[in-house]
Amino acid sequence: MKGLPDLLKKALGSIHHFLALDVIAALELRSLFGHLLQSSENDESGYSYHVINALMGGEDRKIVAKIYLSRLEKSKTTAAAKMTILDSLGRMRVPIDMPKLYRLLSDADPEVRSATLYYIRSFVLKSPHHEYLSLLKKPLQDEAFQVRIQDLFLISELSKPVQKRLRHFLKACENDLHLQVKALCLKLSRGGGLDGELK
Repeated sequence: MKGLPDLLKKALGSIHHFLALDVIAALELRSLFGHLLQSSENDESGYSYHVINALMGGEDRKIVAKIYLSRLEKSKTTAAAKMTILDSLGRMRVPIDMPKLYRLLSDADPEVRSATLYYIRSFVLKSPHHEYLSLLKKPLQDEAFQVRIQDLFLISELSKPVQKRLRHFLKACENDLHLQVKALCLKLSRGGGLDGELK
């Protein structure tokens, strides 16, 4: 066991990368936390972030949040890593500034845009006056119809008074070329609910 940490450090980034991460997580090797945090920048799969989250203590949250936020817009950060980071920040209740969120909603990868919308959801469902509500207009014009549908369902989860405040956003999709998006949009704009619509 004495030389295990050094072996695991060498394994990270090699063909044994995922095995090394599993061992670190299973043995809860906190001694490798700093190294893992640094090396995770080159992990295209994003799996390192899951292990970091599992090992993270309360005293680590501030530095982890700072690093995660900085990596969201780095060109070398893959879509898979961005998705994991967004999920982590949402769970940690770490706010992302509005301009950065707007840029993430314009990311080239639709799964990152979807993950960003899910991150926004974790905040707006708990606060009817959250500033993130204003961002819900943009995804209604997303090129991926799945993201447009996700946004409509998110709006439908909000309280009726909040939905009413945002109803003018729905003009963006009332004539959507995708029939399901258009139908959901029109139903929501008329005050209807979307429960069970995808069953």
